[in-house]
Amino acid sequence: MLKINDDEIKLIVCDIDGTLITDNKELLPEVKATLLELQAAGVFVSIASGRIPLGFIEYADQLEIKNYGNYVIGANGAVVMNLTTRKNEYSNQMKIPVVQQVTSILLNNNCAFALSYAQDKVLHVAGKHLLAEKLTPGAFLDGMEMVAEFDFNNLQETNKIVVRANSVAEFEQAYQELQAITAINIERLSPTTCDIVNADCNKGTGIAHLIKLLNIHHHLAITPQNVLYFGDNNNDIAALKYVKYGIAMSHAPSSVLAVAYDTTISNNQAGVSWYLNKLIQQNY
Repeated sequence: MLKINDDEIKLIVCDIDGTLITDNKELLPEVKATLLELQAAGVFVSIASGRIPLGFIEYADQLEIKNYGNYVIGANGAVVMNLTTRKNEYSNQMKIPVVQQVTSILLNNNCAFALSYAQDKVLHVAGKHLLAEKLTPGAFLDGMEMVAEFDFNNLQETNKIVVRANSVAEFEQAYQELQAITAINIERLSPTTCDIVNADCNKGTGIAHLIKLLNIHHHLAITPQNVLYFGDNNNDIAALKYVKYGIAMSHAPSSVLAVAYDTTISNNQAGVSWYLNKLIQQNY
């Protein structure tokens, strides 16, 4: 049994970029081995990412999550996917009027952005430099199969809008205007980038939906005090606050470190497995 204090850890949830994988996008063998060992021992493992689930499915497959807990969180909590069916068990999409309002502000402030719709496998991109980047062979498309230029006259509901401004000044102006929209949650990731989701979406609410699904389908009684979360950026703050045991990577910004229960070493040094193996040694 894996425990912290007197609480049994029944679920481990990891952010991906900057946490689970290295800066070179590699899942280190020691991280994989530790998480597979814990799943075999009865501890559920999941992923919570800003990416759409299809954009990180390779890591879920490497960790064999489908054979155990079977669910992952994407789009900063807006989606919980069933890995067996590859369908969303939970999906919280921004309505078309909200998408219209948000994209209007972004276009008026010369901010590039990308989004996808449930009805297709296309990444819709605004901004010539970002569009050119996404059209480059091998570019990351967040699980989508094609790229198209964003069409303001053909809007649909979407789980997430990824924003990349050309300058800090343009981002700050857009951010100030976006804050007036009460229907959205803006997850700032850097001085010029952010993710936008519905106001009631974040990784904390995503974990709440994940816990509900696990409890129903596996006849469990997991609560936030049974959850261990690893993260490194501002979009992890809600999750770090929601669970009892939130672990920040050593390189995380001060805003993240301030709300964490504890810290671990860098993602490039297998920080997730380093911390878990330390717990295993303490428990056994």
